[in-house]
Amino acid sequence: YDNVLHDDSIPSLTNEHPSTAEAADSEKITKKEPADWRNTACRLRVEQVKEQIEEQAKLTLDYLVLLAVASILAGIGLVTDNAVIIVASMLVSPLMGPVLGMTLGTRISDWKLTLRSCWHELFSILLSVVIGAIIGVCTAFCPVADQWPTKEMSSRGDITGLVAGIAIAIPR
Repeated sequence: YDNVLHDDSIPSLTNEHPSTAEAADSEKITKKEPADWRNTACRLRVEQVKEQIEEQAKLTLDYLVLLAVASILAGIGLVTDNAVIIVASMLVSPLMGPVLGMTLGTRISDWKLTLRSCWHELFSILLSVVIGAIIGVCTAFCPVADQWPTKEMSSRGDITGLVAGIAIAIPR
């Protein structure tokens, strides 16, 4: 995985006619060539995916702004009992980036990526909870608070919904 491309894995492209010993060696190379090229291509693809996921899992300004917007949307959706806004907050949320980082890091044994993604996910969840608490405090004195807990609020903590979510999240 670390050595993506070796010089000896590239066949010679000279126009010289090989001797009989070189011809035998070239036959060995051509027999091994497809497997070597496939392994190299796989390693390159894994490296490309890793780079993309590392970018998605970073705590950049864009990531934090999207997280704040998603948290605000989720809070407004819960306060107003609006499932459409809650789903919109899920679509805006960047929380999947660190989850993918943990998954890929575990799969390719890149523990630095796994640990960094885990910390970013925990920080993101904490920030979302803080933003939600601020929204709750700010709207607690509004007339809408008389209808709390809304149907959307109570359904988020329902045991049936939690079991269904766990069943969906477990890979088969």
